[in-house]
Amino acid sequence: MNLRKLFEQIDVDAIGAFVEQRRQEDLHMEFKTVNKADLSYADDRRNLAKALSGFANSDGGLIVWGVNARPGNDGVDCAQEATPVEDPKRLVGCLNEFTGQSVSPIVDGVEHKSLSLENGTGFGVTLVPASDSGPHMARNREDRYYKRSGDSFYKMEHFDIEDMFGRRKKPDVYVEYALNRGARSGARTGLQQDVHVDLYLLNKGRGLARYVYVKIGDGESQHKLLRKGIGGNWGLLDRLRIDGSTVEHFVGRPEFALHQELPHKFHRVAIRNLNRRRPLTTDVVLDWEVRAESMAARRGQLVVAAGEIMNMVPDE
Repeated sequence: MNLRKLFEQIDVDAIGAFVEQRRQEDLHMEFKTVNKADLSYADDRRNLAKALSGFANSDGGLIVWGVNARPGNDGVDCAQEATPVEDPKRLVGCLNEFTGQSVSPIVDGVEHKSLSLENGTGFGVTLVPASDSGPHMARNREDRYYKRSGDSFYKMEHFDIEDMFGRRKKPDVYVEYALNRGARSGARTGLQQDVHVDLYLLNKGRGLARYVYVKIGDGESQHKLLRKGIGGNWGLLDRLRIDGSTVEHFVGRPEFALHQELPHKFHRVAIRNLNRRRPLTTDVVLDWEVRAESMAARRGQLVVAAGEIMNMVPDE
């Protein structure tokens, strides 16, 4: 879930939709009522502290202030009614004031915004990013560590806290692709076009990816894999040659490190001699697996539609 995008998209209409659709609280969404906009009630400040601690110590989340969530007749805990705050701009000012006092250490990147109705009342929305500098203790008379699980905040056990004190930023690497045209030639059957499926590594985690291992396979061997890399940046990943295998193995050299959101091209699948008279009718399906230091193995599958590939073939 892209919390930043959702935070920016939430407006008054979205909050109305949450109530109308009985939106449930979940791992990343919490609804809270507010007694007074100045947060003079201790319960409001404690709610802020618990949410900041719990979301920061977990995967991040959003707090919508001014919505009452409780179990309905069916027993499902969800948004039941809007309870607008009397002065949403004052609420956001106080949220900004108390954010730094509500957790220790401070959670970087917390943002608040106000949403106003025509009568001057409204709502507040808080973005709490996941944190790598935790664990974060909830203050305001709580003095406990919380985490988010399901739709609730739970007090962290000793082993959870101990583990988080040693937590490091972790990489999260995926394989993605881009299509490019290769060589073009003429033939009796018409103009022929090679299409390249260029493969990239993309690190979506917050930590550097080191000691990378990649496996690419097309189990049915329906497409010829090029036996060498491309351009000038592929050399930091060495291909392991395994006779008789249609699976490609790559190992990153010790000096190779994959930074967040910087794609690294490392291999290519070539679909050869395509033309409009003999179109490709089978999707290209590539299974992949990536491993790296401090990262659990991630597996996936690229499916490149035949129609998408044929769009790269020019008309004769």
